[in-house]
Amino acid sequence: MHVRTTFFLLVLSVLLGAFIAIVEWGEKDESAQELSNLHLLDIEPENVTYWSFSRDNLFVECANEQSQWMIHKPVEARADNIKLNHMLAVMAKLPRGEIVTAAQRESRSLSLEDYGLVKPLARMVLGDAQRRYTITVGGLSPMKDAVYVQVDNTDAVIATSTNLLDIIPRAAADLRDLHLLSGTPTYVKGLAIKRLGGPLVEIIREGTEWIIHKPITARADWFKVTSLLEQLFNLQIQQFVAEHMADPAIYGLSDDETSLQLNIWQDEEKKGLKLCFGSRTNEKGDLIYTAYRGTGSVFAVQKNSIDALNAGLSDLRDSRLYFMAAGAIAWIRIEEGEKVLQLQKTAAGDWQVTEPAQWKADNHLVEDLINRLNTLHVKGFLSDTNLPALGLEPPFRVVRVADAMPSSDITTQGVTSATAPAASTTQAAGTLPTGRTLAMSRPLPGKEYIYAKFEDEDQLYQISVAAAATLALDPIAYRDSVVLALDPMAVTKIVLRKKDGVQTVTREGMGPWIPVAPSAGPVNPAVITALLERMTALRVVRFERSEHSELGVYGLKEPRGSITFSLSGQKGIQKTLVLGEASEDLGVYAKVQGQETVFILPKTLADQLLQDITR
Repeated sequence: MHVRTTFFLLVLSVLLGAFIAIVEWGEKDESAQELSNLHLLDIEPENVTYWSFSRDNLFVECANEQSQWMIHKPVEARADNIKLNHMLAVMAKLPRGEIVTAAQRESRSLSLEDYGLVKPLARMVLGDAQRRYTITVGGLSPMKDAVYVQVDNTDAVIATSTNLLDIIPRAAADLRDLHLLSGTPTYVKGLAIKRLGGPLVEIIREGTEWIIHKPITARADWFKVTSLLEQLFNLQIQQFVAEHMADPAIYGLSDDETSLQLNIWQDEEKKGLKLCFGSRTNEKGDLIYTAYRGTGSVFAVQKNSIDALNAGLSDLRDSRLYFMAAGAIAWIRIEEGEKVLQLQKTAAGDWQVTEPAQWKADNHLVEDLINRLNTLHVKGFLSDTNLPALGLEPPFRVVRVADAMPSSDITTQGVTSATAPAASTTQAAGTLPTGRTLAMSRPLPGKEYIYAKFEDEDQLYQISVAAAATLALDPIAYRDSVVLALDPMAVTKIVLRKKDGVQTVTREGMGPWIPVAPSAGPVNPAVITALLERMTALRVVRFERSEHSELGVYGLKEPRGSITFSLSGQKGIQKTLVLGEASEDLGVYAKVQGQETVFILPKTLADQLLQDITR
């Protein structure tokens, strides 16, 4: 063989070897990369609904129920959602490391015992509705950088991250939710507080407000109640004492020993959790026993956290008076000596002045009155029983509200009976089942407050004189400012009277307007249309409060002008608006014929109403 040929063969052999080495190395890299990307389990944490753990003598079973993890064994309890979801995230990321098959173990003279899988450290089962995995956890690798496991009881042993060991619980308590209460204060509808030796305080959410219903009716301080609830929902269990309470007295949790009871509900039926707090757990006294009434579980919580909840009725109530829910009030009566103002809501939801006159009331003005009644600022609280000395027996003014018109014997009571003891439940059932009466004293010179007392309470209040003065007794203050509301389609005849003559137009049905003698010229349709539009809701600037009964004072005896509207379908029904002289506030005095009240219209409107309807 030639030297040259031999040299070429040698070079070819080297190149071929290098090519094979490169290819094999690339395949090895790809294989290692693929192996590092493999996970031990093919799971999506958010889809896992079941998870159980067993180790030594412990067995814990958990299930995800409507996004809340629950422990079902060895106890029925809430699990810590955050902790379990973190553990699932760890499980989903566990790598599938080296795999040792049964044949490989045999070739190495190794058995499952060498991998710690004959007497495993723990077992767990987890999965969703379609698939569950069984993981058996063995011992550590020689370098202690991996732990050996078996999946679904197969022969293969798999090495995975030691992070698995950190999430295996040693006790059910490791997985339990440490919050004494679940959820958030947002959904609480009400709570009841009962301290040993104290009255039951019941607070219910009504719309955006907290209202005290027992032992009195009053508005609660929103911030204080909200703070109380936040403290309750932040209470942490320091120790799980017992799952089966043999004798409540051992923990100071019997009915006559419980230092504090809290009932919290999230529905209208007041069905919820009742928490009871008992005696201290040790001589140090930093922990206190607590339990849910009706269950056997006993916990220990920080005593100072419970002390922070020690708020009495006076601490929780708001500094504003409260009669009843604004939407429930359907009747108001204010009495001051012989003066009476009575307002009543109709079935349609509109307010009417019913005493001392019969008028339609302005809904917004009455709602404003209710708001002022329900927010009278309390300057101070008293417990004096000498009502005559405080000007409350008899009272100067009485304010009554109810959810319906009471019987006549209640509405005609004088102010002298306002501070008498409340009627019994049986008597009240037919008269004022849900009403309240407030007696108020007379304002005195130099005093910035008056005294007030609810009929159904012993508590006395000091109320600002200025705030009480805003409760107007004048019925005109609540009268609807619309004095005429005509349907333009129903008007068949218009008569305009002015000092220089009379103009009359009429129509048949929806036909054209035509002049009627003595009117000679053609009709002015634009003026008529504008006039009828204004009559759909003729709104006044104000009502005249003067005691004058002589119409001549207002220029209404010999008026500047008048407009009479005849209505179809109502024989003989006419509405006449009379306009008089200018008022001192640059308006025009006016009245509707047949009604006693004089009111003021804007001068520009009055001028427009008297425009010629015929040319």
